[in-house]
Amino acid sequence: MKKLTPSRLLAWAAALLLCTILIACGGGGGGGLAPLPDFIPGSVSDTDRDNAVAEVSDYFATVAGNAQAASLIVTKMKSMPVFATAEISASGDAIGWFKDGRQLAVFTSDDLPPASAGHAAQTAAKPPTAMPKNLTFGRRAFLINSFEPAREDSTAALSPLLQQKGYDVTTMSGTLADFTHLSDVSLLLVHAHGLLSTDKHRVQHFYYATSQSPDAITNGVYSADWDNDSLFVGVGPSWNLDGTVSVAKKYCISEQFLINHGLNFVPNAFWMSQSCSSYTTPILNIALGGGSTGVATYAGWTKPEESSESTATTNFVFDRLLGLNQVAPVEQDTPSPYDFDKLRTALSTTKRPGSTLTYDTSIKNDPAKFFIKSANGSTVHTIIPSITAAQIGTDPSTLSIDGFFGAQQGAVTLDGTILTPVSWSETNVVVQKPAADSGVLVVRSLGTDSPDGYLLSQPYQYSGLQVEISPDGAALDLGAHQTFTASITHGTLPPGATFKWTLTGNGKINGGTTVTSTSPTVSYVAPNTTTLDSLKVQVIYKGVSQAEKSSTIVVGDVGTIDFTLSGNWDTSKTPPIGHYMYSDGAGARWSPEPGLDALAMSYDIGTEQTIGVLVTAQLTPGQQLVAGQTFTHYHSGDPIVPGIFTLTMSTNLTNPEDPNSSQYAIGTDGTMTIDSVRTLGDSTKYIHFTFTATNGIGGTVTGTGTAKIIPYN
Repeated sequence: MKKLTPSRLLAWAAALLLCTILIACGGGGGGGLAPLPDFIPGSVSDTDRDNAVAEVSDYFATVAGNAQAASLIVTKMKSMPVFATAEISASGDAIGWFKDGRQLAVFTSDDLPPASAGHAAQTAAKPPTAMPKNLTFGRRAFLINSFEPAREDSTAALSPLLQQKGYDVTTMSGTLADFTHLSDVSLLLVHAHGLLSTDKHRVQHFYYATSQSPDAITNGVYSADWDNDSLFVGVGPSWNLDGTVSVAKKYCISEQFLINHGLNFVPNAFWMSQSCSSYTTPILNIALGGGSTGVATYAGWTKPEESSESTATTNFVFDRLLGLNQVAPVEQDTPSPYDFDKLRTALSTTKRPGSTLTYDTSIKNDPAKFFIKSANGSTVHTIIPSITAAQIGTDPSTLSIDGFFGAQQGAVTLDGTILTPVSWSETNVVVQKPAADSGVLVVRSLGTDSPDGYLLSQPYQYSGLQVEISPDGAALDLGAHQTFTASITHGTLPPGATFKWTLTGNGKINGGTTVTSTSPTVSYVAPNTTTLDSLKVQVIYKGVSQAEKSSTIVVGDVGTIDFTLSGNWDTSKTPPIGHYMYSDGAGARWSPEPGLDALAMSYDIGTEQTIGVLVTAQLTPGQQLVAGQTFTHYHSGDPIVPGIFTLTMSTNLTNPEDPNSSQYAIGTDGTMTIDSVRTLGDSTKYIHFTFTATNGIGGTVTGTGTAKIIPYN
């Protein structure tokens, strides 16, 4: 392999400003080509051929900086006795025909140097026992990268991602032998130079450039492929890790070479080419025209494309197909794995970060487009199982899961616990309803005849049917009226479900203490005595309660607090995780220092007046209390200013006067909002408030409270 001299390298770099990837980069050629001359088998010796390739390689280095390099090389080859003719191919590369009919390709287009370094006949696939429509049937993935190491490439990074989803991944460097070991393929990604040229019969073919340099022994092994035009030698630049450029000779193989050497796919397979001119008729006919049974979806580029842009597109494609949502721009909500129809839309509408280009476009001299096509016109198909929804089944004791799962029954887990399947189809799986009402669902689809093979869906955050009451708690005057409404905040209300309301206390709902109706609303009337009432709603489906929620109604001026501590907290500084409610509250407003007013609401008060729960909020002097006022959580070390609140708890709320109990501020962030204000006297107010506090490591406390606020100095 001959190195370019420094002066030739500079000329080469100038030429590269006009072109893209190694092969298949540029225009030219096309229809209306003159007939090829008659070729004479055996008329060129191996020695003469090798000498000619070397001479053309040397000449290539001298003209690489010329915009007419392809034409100059064609003229050069025509002047050499061993060539019968030469021309510019449909992909814009120089093609020479030896007198015996073999070809030599010279890659007269290439992209700029990369910004950083990247990283025998086979048996036919067994027919499946069931023909899937929405999921790849097998789990064998082949990732081929035949580029030199200095090119940007995705295959090394994609391999572990596919393995995590259950694929058996084989990575290959793109030798001739690699392309002859592609059997029972469910996913094939080829990252290689691509070239369009015609064979000696003027039939156009697509060619991948391999990573293998020609030698006499290999020529003999593949003599039949030389003779049937499915193999020839290409010459082009090779970017080295040290930044230099070399001239490299590589074998090129046609799409027919792959079929001749046993390429076959399992049903619903995906084949993607990250190659110039790879979305063209010859390879589309092989991929989707019945020549490789099983391919459901094929993707490739129409023209020469910039390698950095095409690699970014490859990363985007697999990020969305695997439901990872890590390639920018990421989505606000974690999406389900894309089917190919959704992916195709996203590619055409999502712009690359910092660019006006969408992911399906690469600009060199002329824009290249990345297209996805399916064998039957439908691209509603995924490469891993995909969960899109989970809700109560038609049988209330079951959980119905929607998505794409494959035809063969696999396994469903919730936080690792296997759920019992009731039925299984490609788009819906029904399991026995789990005891836990939330967790991470994963579907394992077998995908092969063997039970040891499966693909994993994305983790799906499942939460059973959830209902809330609005308003969530209320503080009312004696004899007051209030409407309460139930709403489904997670899941889907099953058809025919009803709301069952139960009131415990002294008030009435719709004139009684229980109401069952399809209407989500009830009317509450407060009694004429001070009381605490409890209102509960249940969602009833076929006689089974699927979700419930309770709320406290304070009538009169009772001071109450109701909160739940959940998640990850330091147990040495907080009470145990759980739900707490107290109705012994007292409140006050005073001015602790000039320029500041303070509210203090105390609950769980011991016999020695030790406070178990304390909520404080800071206001400007004289500031009126009104509904909608919101305070933010105090940050340790910041000054005490109006608009902040703090939440303090005793470590022992059962007995705050326990000598071993201590009081600590709870949380680092959150809000407190005054929901309503009643005037009990000229200066005495009765407020209802809600609050949330978090600690940044998964701990949360949420609740509501009421308090009579008495001013004092």
